[in-house]
Amino acid sequence: GMVNQDELDDLDYESQAVLKELLQVEDTGVQGRLWASSRPGADSDLPFAQVSKLSVPESQVQSWGLDILGMTPDGLRELMHYIFFDSKIGQLTGRSFTDVATFARFNELVKAGYNNNPYHNYSHACDVVASVNRFLVQVRCEVWLSDIDMFAMLVAALCHDLGHTGRTNIFLVETMHELAVRYNDRSPLENMHCSRLFQLCSLPGSNVFGKFEQDAFKQARKACINCILYTDNAHHFDMVKEVKVAYEISADICDSQASSKNELQPHYLEEVLYKNVTMWHKLILHLCDVATPLKPFHISRAWATLVQDEFFSQGDEEKKSGLPVGMLNDRDKVVRSGAEHGFITFLVAPLVVATISILPSTFSLGTEMLNNLQEWRGPWGRGGEP
Repeated sequence: GMVNQDELDDLDYESQAVLKELLQVEDTGVQGRLWASSRPGADSDLPFAQVSKLSVPESQVQSWGLDILGMTPDGLRELMHYIFFDSKIGQLTGRSFTDVATFARFNELVKAGYNNNPYHNYSHACDVVASVNRFLVQVRCEVWLSDIDMFAMLVAALCHDLGHTGRTNIFLVETMHELAVRYNDRSPLENMHCSRLFQLCSLPGSNVFGKFEQDAFKQARKACINCILYTDNAHHFDMVKEVKVAYEISADICDSQASSKNELQPHYLEEVLYKNVTMWHKLILHLCDVATPLKPFHISRAWATLVQDEFFSQGDEEKKSGLPVGMLNDRDKVVRSGAEHGFITFLVAPLVVATISILPSTFSLGTEMLNNLQEWRGPWGRGGEP
């Protein structure tokens, strides 16, 4: 098995050096992680309210009913500024870690870097940022997650589909696309998204990590890479398994936490939250990336229609090129409601159920998901739409 930190500490210097080089041993728990500030907004010289023209009520931002698709481009820009500087998480992170002008430049470059796909576009990125922000508050991450990690997760969410081609990894591999060639068929899209994030940071005046010292930057970069690479659905079922195993190891502690109202119990903090930091990076962004079925039905349905439009566009190209047509991509065969019902049942539901077991404060997400499953089965679902 993998050598743990205690065993490593007992070895002589040369043995430690060899093992660290060969195994790239890293501490995945909270003990080795940095906090950039000892208190919220420690280095902040911003006035309290940075964004004065948020186009939706603040309570909506914290709600899974926030309708990103109904917002104007200016509304989205203000929402991102609000989340990164004024929200509960923003006050703990962006307010100290970057300045408004730098973030504004970075955000405009990110927006320009997204293509005009039906689904994988800048609006989807903003939706995932809002979901990550909401999720972090719901699980009280300020108690147990480093401020550097929280900031990295928001930046990763904003950039997690940067440059998306509107085609799946399978398609890129099948067509020997330049990205598949560059990344040896392994998560070509996700590798590219992550690389683009740091390329944008290297442009003049747009490094949102520019105030970080080297160790803090290394931690933030590692967190971004971890988050974004695990948004590849190829890792989905392994992630479900990883979360289930983490729960089973500490089932009694998690169940005890579930029955205590708001207070995070010391055992739960130590044995579950602090011990699984790397897993939280991967889980939270991936879950928020597939979270449209956790939103009210009218919003969930609108996003589902867009993602299916993108799949059908790929299917049309596959037919034209004589490539195998992905089963979800054939507009002549797929019933939209059946596809979405299957997506929830087989992909989203197992992840949500596993997440609720280990993060009991997320229980409400399961309720909305079940409501949506019923809706997709109901009269609209049976409406015979293609």
